[in-house]
Amino acid sequence: MINSSFRLGLQEMVNDDELNKVELIAEETKRYYSQNFGWKKLSEAPFLWAGILRQHGEAPPRPPGPELNSIQESEEHILPPSDQVSMAPLGQRLNLIDGNGVNVLGDRRNLKESSANAQLSRIAIVIDEKTVGWVSILQSRSLSGRLADNFYQQQSQHMLAIALLTIACSLVIAFFLVRHFLKPLRALHQGTQAIESGDFEYQIQEQGNDEFTELTQVFNRLVLSLKKQKQDRENWLSDISHELRTPLAVLKGEIEAIQDGIRPASPEYVDSLHRQVLNLENLVNDLHQLSLSDSGIKPQHFELDLALIVQQLTAQNQHRFSENKLRLSYEVEDQQTLYMLGDDKTIRQLITNLLENSYRYTDSGGEVHLQLSTEQNALKLCIDDSYPGVDEHALPRLFERLYRVDSSRNRASGGSGLGLSICQSIAEAHSGSIIAQQSPLGGLRVIVTLAKK
Repeated sequence: MINSSFRLGLQEMVNDDELNKVELIAEETKRYYSQNFGWKKLSEAPFLWAGILRQHGEAPPRPPGPELNSIQESEEHILPPSDQVSMAPLGQRLNLIDGNGVNVLGDRRNLKESSANAQLSRIAIVIDEKTVGWVSILQSRSLSGRLADNFYQQQSQHMLAIALLTIACSLVIAFFLVRHFLKPLRALHQGTQAIESGDFEYQIQEQGNDEFTELTQVFNRLVLSLKKQKQDRENWLSDISHELRTPLAVLKGEIEAIQDGIRPASPEYVDSLHRQVLNLENLVNDLHQLSLSDSGIKPQHFELDLALIVQQLTAQNQHRFSENKLRLSYEVEDQQTLYMLGDDKTIRQLITNLLENSYRYTDSGGEVHLQLSTEQNALKLCIDDSYPGVDEHALPRLFERLYRVDSSRNRASGGSGLGLSICQSIAEAHSGSIIAQQSPLGGLRVIVTLAKK
């Protein structure tokens, strides 16, 4: 099938080229036509026809005569064998035909399709919109003969050689490409094995600027993130165990003292034990609240009047703050109703924790002030307290779990170190934010921003 397609295609290309040349020959032949004598001039002077063919690079047919050495040579130059039409010169296969279809020049046998492989084509000669003759050409439908077979075989060999060379080059290129692509994959495989074995110091060297480099960068960031999470988890467990150990040690010591008879089981010692139990309960409750925040479980949101909540919580804590000689006040912008979408319980816990933080860490005789205002599409709650303050370098760490400032704001005040962390979790769960700054009153300012309805 390939051989047949090759032969047909090549012969069609040759035939089209020959027809283009015949059109030029037909155009040149016009000037020898006479209205009175027709093609007589060319028929009586065949050398003129030969000149036209030579002008277009074709040798004219040689008429048979005594100068030919044999009958075979005579036939070769007069008429090609029917199965080798395409191998004969173009001039030998041309005929000039007048308007009546009578052969003027050329072998009459060219005017018959002597085999199934032969085809006859004509190019009209038109003068003043009148066809006065044709130039006919005998052509092959497909390439045939020993020369065509040799040419096809030669081209097949060349194509095979090119195909083999292409395959070899492709294999070489593929080999190097596979090595290039497998190198980062092997590095990633080694990296995953290192992480699996607990080596969080492993980093893959970045090379190039392609998708594999981006994958390597993501992997390295993942390793650093896992390393940080591992360190945070270890620090978290260490801090929790330390927080639980302190009240447990006090409870154990006091209970053993009562058991040994060193201390009587008087109401004051029972109250001391009760306070330690309450501290443990508060710590456990705070840890539970943080675990709920870390689990990603979000509370249901309803329409809340934040101004009303601030007013109620301030009123509830007035007496307690007064007993500690602290002045508690609040201010709502324009006394208007400020609505938001949130969970009532957790929003109240957020404000309560901030008030508790100020209560524990503000010296007696000081003040705590709450201010609620609007800022574009957000509600802004600002809580200021008086001395003592917080060092500037410690402000960013106030929302870390179990973090305490070493000076006045410490464990002696009774806090678990989780209150502000819980506030941050609640604010983020409501698509808000919380930051800490130095307060104009001399203490700490905490600013909570929540989305307005």
